[in-house]
Amino acid sequence: MKFMNLKLSFLLFLLLLNLGCSDKTQKSQESSGSNIDVTHPTEENTYPDIDKVSITREVSIDSSVFNIELIETLGDTDSNDDIFGEIVGVALSENGSIIVLDAGIKEIRIYNKSLELISRNLQEGKGPGEFQHPESIAYNNKNVFVIDRFLKLNKYRLENGVLDFTKFEILKYTPESICLNSDGVFLRGIRYDAGSEAGTKIIHKYSQKNLEYSSSYGDHYKSDLPLTVNQLSDGPIGCSDESVFYAHEYFPYVVSQSLATNEIEWVAELSSFEGLEITTEYEGGRPAVVQSIKGNVTEFISRILDVGPNHILVQSEYRNRKTRVLEAKKYVLEKATGEAVYLDVLPGEMIQYIDAEKIITSTLNGEPHLKIYHHNFQF
Repeated sequence: MKFMNLKLSFLLFLLLLNLGCSDKTQKSQESSGSNIDVTHPTEENTYPDIDKVSITREVSIDSSVFNIELIETLGDTDSNDDIFGEIVGVALSENGSIIVLDAGIKEIRIYNKSLELISRNLQEGKGPGEFQHPESIAYNNKNVFVIDRFLKLNKYRLENGVLDFTKFEILKYTPESICLNSDGVFLRGIRYDAGSEAGTKIIHKYSQKNLEYSSSYGDHYKSDLPLTVNQLSDGPIGCSDESVFYAHEYFPYVVSQSLATNEIEWVAELSSFEGLEITTEYEGGRPAVVQSIKGNVTEFISRILDVGPNHILVQSEYRNRKTRVLEAKKYVLEKATGEAVYLDVLPGEMIQYIDAEKIITSTLNGEPHLKIYHHNFQF
């Protein structure tokens, strides 16, 4: 009998404890609003207090003005040295050498000014100078920088066509994009440093000389849920000595932020942007970010490139579900104001590099090719 009383008392204790925990869980869900589906972007993520520059396709430049001449196509022969896996980045050296990062084959290729292949640098692995999932590449003053989604930034030295590994930095986040100004390496990614300023920012600056971290910029997507923040804060970046430029890839906004003051200078909005329908939904009390296609197309902002001292090039990838054809929309924006024109050229190609005379693209459909063009347009 005594044993039965003890058993009943223990069961009553567990029941009361469970009720208390259930009550706390319910209150926590109610206070956080976690059972309410949320459509993105939320109002606070649309820059409601800033007058936006509208970017339309009505103000455009086509091939009749932007004269382009194809010089060479790489990757269109049966030679093993001329086959690409997945071209994710291209840079150009001072002497005209083309540096290509191939994520499919996991290598860095060097072509000379005459477009002859002079070296293939296979870098697959986990060791210093190696990478597992290369994401992008940048170049400045004989230094080559490659980001690896496996939390690494690699630095190499390129001289006389020879690429030598010099240094690497282990990162606290997955790098999504890279850009350089005269002295800094800027990486895009969400750092989870509780209580630090870097933990609330998405762009992080490192020294080109020693890869030492110095500062962070740009706000991540605003949400109380880390899952939503993580999935909706990705996107491309560009930079100059005065500003950083960034976009959250699923939304139609391009932002310029001052490096000196950390203040937003302008926000431009792509008026014809046809993004996904994105919601945070709850099933069984657990949140999930759900992406749905509206209509027959999907679009996301994928790349920001520097175009000389006064402009940047913003590109979005646009896929038609019916034809399954992938195209790139291209906009040239003024760095000072965000005012833009639509560049109605090379729809089936992504511009990987552009300067005052040359454009280098990668094809978006079919086998990957690299195309080199000459142009005469003055930005």
